[in-house]
Amino acid sequence: MKLAASIMRQTNLSLSQLADMFGEYWVLEYSQKMYGQHYLKHATAKSFLLDMDNLHLAMTKNMANARPPRFTFTWKDERTLLMKYISSRNMADFAAGLVKGVGKFYHEKLDVKLIGNDQIQVIFP
Repeated sequence: MKLAASIMRQTNLSLSQLADMFGEYWVLEYSQKMYGQHYLKHATAKSFLLDMDNLHLAMTKNMANARPPRFTFTWKDERTLLMKYISSRNMADFAAGLVKGVGKFYHEKLDVKLIGNDQIQVIFP
């Protein structure tokens, strides 16, 4: 988080703004070069997000000492998903930014909100 703090000081961005910019870049640009096939397996943002825990485990299974974030899911209602972010890194803001990026990738307007330090609320269209 030292790098994020330094960038925020230099750019006058909030943590949320920086996380959103990172999430959009990561999903739409960088990850497409390395993990694009995983996005193509899913037709919707909902399908991709519900598979995110499995995707993290599959992508890091051959990486020594990898500790990917984990996710659990609870449906609040038929359109509202609560994603619990489980990681000692405390980077839920960046996870929320990535969720927003996933919405952009699938051309879906997701309403994404970080609740506390470990829960992301996603309202699907």
